[in-house]
Amino acid sequence: MTIILPRLPRGAGYAVRFVRNSDTQRAGTGGALSPLNRSGDHFAIEVDVGALGAACGRELLVDIARGMGERLRVPLPERGVEKGAPGTPRVKGADQAGTSLDLDGFNPQYPIRKGWFFTVVTPDGPTAHLVAETVIADAAGEATVTFWPALWLEPADNDLIVLIDPYIEGLVVEDGDQTSGLSRSVATDSFVVEEG
Repeated sequence: MTIILPRLPRGAGYAVRFVRNSDTQRAGTGGALSPLNRSGDHFAIEVDVGALGAACGRELLVDIARGMGERLRVPLPERGVEKGAPGTPRVKGADQAGTSLDLDGFNPQYPIRKGWFFTVVTPDGPTAHLVAETVIADAAGEATVTFWPALWLEPADNDLIVLIDPYIEGLVVEDGDQTSGLSRSVATDSFVVEEG
């Protein structure tokens, strides 16, 4: 079962982290750096909520605790980004891999902007990505979108693309420190949810 983290207070802080399975090879004699690209690069998100009212804080503490053993869904922050009405984008065709996807279901001429997050909802779970190049959907609502990181779960034909309110889903890998007690508030240090 997936735990869906509720909208956090306006003052909550988010920090998106890149988690790399790839590496960089350094020559022993000083030469050029060589990338060692491997599948599985993904995201983690650090969430800092500070002090909350007692009721909201206790609910969040339960979600954090459960998120260490169950999947927790966290919205990706895109403050100030207006995405308008994209339509209902979906994967167009099976057997796609790498750092681009053929998509359909966009409203005609819809712009997909570099730097926007989106979530691919695959049969094996959702994965988050960042658009790498701005592209405009054609008159039929189709577009080939390039992104980072590369796909690490294979999407099926017609899998949903979440462009409005994208999210990551994973486990709590750092739970921070939480305090409650007799006060009217609950405080939590930042916690980290990592895809995978």
